[in-house]
Amino acid sequence: MKARKKQYKKGKRLIVVDFRASSMSPDLPELAKKMPNVKFLTVDVDELPSVARKRAVDAVPTFLLLKRGILQG
Repeated sequence: MKARKKQYKKGKRLIVVDFRASSMSPDLPELAKKMPNVKFLTVDVDELPSVARKRAVDAVPTFLLLKRGILQG
C-alpha cells in the first residue's frame, strides 16, 4: 500500500477517492469508462474505518479529489 501511495504522489493524474459503505452500490465504473485519464479508487469505510478517520470522512458517500497526493478544492 505504501508503494502505491508513493506512485500516486508522483503521478500527474487526478485521483478521485470514493468513500462509501459496503451496503452502497458503486457509481464509479461508468465514470471510469468515460474518464480514462482519471484514477478512481473506492474505500469501504466499513472495512477501512482508519482511512476514513484519517481523511475526516463523517458521511458517505464522500468524494475526495487528489493530485500528486494533495487534496484539491
